[in-house]
Amino acid sequence: MRIIKPYGRSETEFEEKKEKKLRRAIRQKSNLGTPNDIPNDIVAFATTHPELVIAQWISAIDKIAAKPRGTHKPTPEQRALRQRLGEAVWQLLGEKNLLSNLSQSQDELARRWWSKIHPYGEKTDDEGNANPKGRWYKRFVGDIDVSKVDAAAIAKKIHEHLSTTEYRLHDGRTNKRAGRITARAKSIRDNVLRLPPDADTPWTDEDKKQYAATGNVAGKIAAEAKARERENRRVSMHTAAPILYDQYGRLFTNDDGSVLSISEACKNFPGLFALHMAVKDTYTRILKHHKKKAVAHILPQDMPALFRLVESKADNRALNALVRLGKVIHYEATPSSGRDTPRNVLTNWPDDITHSPYWTTRGQAEIKRTEAFVRVWRYTVVLAAQTLKDWADPNGKIPGDILRQATIEQFDPNAYRKKLPILFGNQADL
Repeated sequence: MRIIKPYGRSETEFEEKKEKKLRRAIRQKSNLGTPNDIPNDIVAFATTHPELVIAQWISAIDKIAAKPRGTHKPTPEQRALRQRLGEAVWQLLGEKNLLSNLSQSQDELARRWWSKIHPYGEKTDDEGNANPKGRWYKRFVGDIDVSKVDAAAIAKKIHEHLSTTEYRLHDGRTNKRAGRITARAKSIRDNVLRLPPDADTPWTDEDKKQYAATGNVAGKIAAEAKARERENRRVSMHTAAPILYDQYGRLFTNDDGSVLSISEACKNFPGLFALHMAVKDTYTRILKHHKKKAVAHILPQDMPALFRLVESKADNRALNALVRLGKVIHYEATPSSGRDTPRNVLTNWPDDITHSPYWTTRGQAEIKRTEAFVRVWRYTVVLAAQTLKDWADPNGKIPGDILRQATIEQFDPNAYRKKLPILFGNQADL
């Protein structure tokens, strides 16, 4: 579910507090071009914007009680389950006063709520056999039959999931530390440009050997992906998640066999933990948003291939960060009214770029505009130089840059005249 794009656009800026921390804020679409067009805190926005608050609750319900696919109508079971959950959650929202700080009236919110609970109209498909259970049904409800669901208890679990401690899909795993709404909003808010790390990849060859010896996750994930594709099932991050979860449990354990917490694993095995998180991130980037029907062939098939891919991605990220850092240093060293030249860094090297405005959205936009301007004119000048050389000096007698060093007396008029009829035909005399 999208948090920013339906409602506005995000911008990176420095907080007005003493520490001036870089953060991402949202500018609401409805306020653009008005006096109220100011960046707002994303966490506060996610908990107070009427459409977004309702959308987050509806999204949780959709994962528990499945909607009909496409233009199909719901079965009576589907409609009944969504109706019961909708009523129970709406009552809970009122009891806990969770809608009191929203700007819309209760009637407007109620209309929006029920249009999302039942977006398919009043009719049902009495002969359909669609499964009313969503992917998260078992996590929130268990093995209870749809007709016997305690909707009020489920509503309380959804509230805990969104507001207090986010559930994990598979039961038995420890819940996350924060509610889903706050966690996602903070993740977006803190997703800003940062200075590149000083060190290389934090894992060693010994860490890679230990990781590979613990389990061939690359081979297992590739085999599972191929099996899913043979069954015409989508390959997603859920294909890799159980395998990576088991790998974590084998890698990070206490002497008594219990699994270490994330903080303990990071503290006691920093290199190995960093490698595991890099592997996880690699599979997430490949599998989370791909649109290919067949993806198994692009996955690493063994551990050496996986490590090469992980380290290549780490190198690319480090290189991109250094290029970005170089741009910030260059523009900080360039005087506002001075000439833009690489020599500025030699005479005006910035002492501190931590709070440089070029880390913000507006600063990055200025860099991109300047680069675009230079790129267009550079192409034009190069094309002009090549054309002039082809017309006036085809034999290459003029050394160096023809635009800067040549004089008109050096040009070959005969070469120019020979080009005219070739290019312009019978219009050459005009």
